Amino acid sequence: MRVVNLRIEENGNSVRSLGTIIWEDGPRPAQEIYFETLPEFANGLSCHPHAFLVACSMPALLFGERRLFIEGEICPQLRDGIEIAMSWMRSWWYEPKTRLPLIEAKIRSTAPRPPTPERAGVFFSGGIDSLAILQSNRQRYPSDHPGSIKDGFSVCGLEIQEPGAFEIVLDSLALLAADAGIALIPIHTNIRSLGPEDILQQMFDALFESN
Repeated sequence: MRVVNLRIEENGNSVRSLGTIIWEDGPRPAQEIYFETLPEFANGLSCHPHAFLVACSMPALLFGERRLFIEGEICPQLRDGIEIAMSWMRSWWYEPKTRLPLIEAKIRSTAPRPPTPERAGVFFSGGIDSLAILQSNRQRYPSDHPGSIKDGFSVCGLEIQEPGAFEIVLDSLALLAADAGIALIPIHTNIRSLGPEDILQQMFDALFESN
């Protein structure tokens, strides 16, 4: 698998960070994978190879890709973490001799610097976990502390995949975000298209049957 042509595109209504996914060891066609948000949040959107590395690592393992080539520089700590995660997945789901995809990319010698001042954020689904994190943060951090959560990210394309349903969720979350004093940032992505739902569902079914 190769991840190339990383870029930012704007169309007036949204801003996207995109990459082209080229499968090398199977008949699957090339794909455009994206992360999208509204123009008012564009200054916080980057086209960082780390996002595509994380998104593509498990599909590369699932479909037997011999390598995962990423255009751009990556952190060696993230590379090591991804390799450990794939090793755990192999021990749970695959034959012991299954070969892990070899991560190929240039290595950064320095930590990346964000394009905007650092801010604390949380994945904000409205579920008990995200609400508990936000409540704990408000109780433990003064509002002017860098660790005080300022942004809540809600993602369409993971658990929620229907845009209409996502808009309903956003309407509900907007009230919570306003009360908590955080910016509600909607994100759209199609990374689930990297792995067929039928195969993923079979894996989950097997897990619950074994338990």
